[in-house]
Amino acid sequence: PFRTAEAFYVEEIIDPRETRPLLCEFANLAAPLRTAGPSNIKYRP
Repeated sequence: PFRTAEAFYVEEIIDPRETRPLLCEFANLAAPLRTAGPSNIKYRP
């Protein structure tokens, strides 16, 4: 990743140890929104 970052003139590489807790918190907050519920579309029989 360092050569790729240098090629694109990226000055900082994000350390996964710093972002992992935030991503886990986001995933836990978003999980209930992804559950399937009753359909809002009514189908004719």
